[in-house]
Amino acid sequence: MLTLKLKKIDPVKWATAIGLMYALLTSIIVVPVFLFALLAGSSSGFGDSGFGILGGGIAMLFVPVLYGVIGFIIGLIGTFLFNFILKKINGVDIEFEKVGLSIDQIGTDSGN
Repeated sequence: MLTLKLKKIDPVKWATAIGLMYALLTSIIVVPVFLFALLAGSSSGFGDSGFGILGGGIAMLFVPVLYGVIGFIIGLIGTFLFNFILKKINGVDIEFEKVGLSIDQIGTDSGN
């Protein structure tokens, strides 16, 4: 077993990853729901559905972007707090199991 200590995470990179995950997950969930709602609303026969289709189309684009931005901000704040806690508790030990390459071989071209 190889034990390493996590001392700090880059807040901007982590927040970017969190924001992109929020945007992707929201797209996967929200877009089909809005498409279903648009189809159901347009076939209901209640008045003019043009405004509903336009609003739903805008929402399909806007909601994932909004969630991505919110995820970035929350990820950034959360990472700053996590790094503060890591500093106070002197890091977190993480255990790794050696499977193939040793740690000094990572990134070299010795595997080919």
